[in-house]
Amino acid sequence: MKISFAINAGSRSLKVFVYSVEDRKATPREIANAQIGGLSSPKTSLTYTRGNEGIYKSHQVKAEGQDDTFSIILDTLLGDEQLDEVGSKSDITITCHRIVHGGRYESAQIITKDAYHHIEALSDLALLHNGAALGIVESCIRKLPDTMNLACFDTQFHMSLPTSCLHISHQSREGAEERPKEIRLS
Repeated sequence: MKISFAINAGSRSLKVFVYSVEDRKATPREIANAQIGGLSSPKTSLTYTRGNEGIYKSHQVKAEGQDDTFSIILDTLLGDEQLDEVGSKSDITITCHRIVHGGRYESAQIITKDAYHHIEALSDLALLHNGAALGIVESCIRKLPDTMNLACFDTQFHMSLPTSCLHISHQSREGAEERPKEIRLS
């Protein structure tokens, strides 16, 4: 059995969904999820669910940045004696990170040094997300050194759209519809 994390990091929250995968042909099964919300506010809180059971709901925590936030969630998961599937860090084989903008990448990427720097260079295109996501990638690399880190990009969806769907129309200041403008996200 393999354990994977699906991670969504934003400027004000971190969400981690934990999946168990029996084998390559099996559908991943969500076994837990944890979220810390209210980052950079006085009321930072942890919500944690194992299976269908809510363990913590709005449990106050002190988190100073993305690294602390990931540590709290990781410690919560590893410290839950009833979450048998996640007994140690070595049980976690893949962390899959939601990254808003992937630039030239058309599909998910294993996060190598080159991929990391490419994503980092695009941070201005997704100010509230790419930087926060890369902070969590760094935490995962340090805290889970044997785990593969994978980047999945929102822009992957846009790469699959036909050209005809890449046109938008907008109203001019006078209210007349102008000729559609092509947008390309890569």
